[in-house]
Amino acid sequence: MENPISWDYLTAPLNQTPDFGPLSMAFFVLFVVTFLGSIAAYVIVGKRRDMTPLLRNTIRTGSQIMMWITVTGLFFFSFRLMRVAFLNLYMRIWIYLVFLVFVAAVVYFVYYMRKVYPVKHAEYLRKLERRRYRPGADRSARSRDSKSGSSRSTARSR
Repeated sequence: MENPISWDYLTAPLNQTPDFGPLSMAFFVLFVVTFLGSIAAYVIVGKRRDMTPLLRNTIRTGSQIMMWITVTGLFFFSFRLMRVAFLNLYMRIWIYLVFLVFVAAVVYFVYYMRKVYPVKHAEYLRKLERRRYRPGADRSARSRDSKSGSSRSTARSR
C-alpha cells in the first residue's frame, strides 16, 4: 500500500487503484453500520415518550446529521465501487473529506452531550419545577373553560 495521505494516492485514476483496499473496506463498513444505526436511532427514539423532549430532539437531530454524512460518503464510495469516472467523484480525496466531516460531527456530538446538553437539561428541569409550583398550574383545560364561560361550554348547554 502506498502512502494513504499523498496527493498522488488521493487523486489516482481508477485504472491504477483497487476497488477494495483495507481502508476502503473499513470506510464502507463504518459508514453502512453508522447509517443503519442512525436510521434505527431516529425511528426508535421518535416512538419513545419516556424521555425528555430535549433529549429526544438532540438524538434525532444527531442521527439526521449522521444519516446525511454517511449517505454522502456512500455516494462517493459508489463511484469507486462501480468504477465510474464522472466529474472526478471517484477520487479518494472525496472519501477522505467525508470521513473528516464524519469525525468532526462525532467529536462535536460528544462535546455537545458532555458540555452543552447538561446545561440545557438543567434549565429544562428548572423550568418544569417553576411550572409545577406556579399558582393554578394544576387546573385542567376543562375547568378553565367552565370558569371563564368559553363559547364551547355555552354551545354545549344550548
